[in-house]
Amino acid sequence: MGINFAKLPPSPLATVGVGGPTQDLVADAVVLFSDDSDLYAYRIRLAVADPEHQVLDLPSLLGRDILDRWLVRYEPSNGVLDATVASVDAVFPIATSGGPITPERLRE
Repeated sequence: MGINFAKLPPSPLATVGVGGPTQDLVADAVVLFSDDSDLYAYRIRLAVADPEHQVLDLPSLLGRDILDRWLVRYEPSNGVLDATVASVDAVFPIATSGGPITPERLRE
């Protein structure tokens, strides 16, 4: 992600995940998801692991702070996993019948 760990404010957070405990710093972040018509934005507090530690090979997981705001359906026997947005901090249209979204159109 290109985050300069040394520039984050000192706010150590001990977290425990798939790979065990890590000492992290916290940063405000925006996570974006899209479908065919909209871009969904979520403001979160992101725990950033120090890249000096052996955590770079571990998976990055989507947290409950976002998953709890979706309706999720999982049907392994049918190979289905889908999610519907239940709540979001901001929605931005990405496709309309009036042509491409431009900064000018967003101000309308």
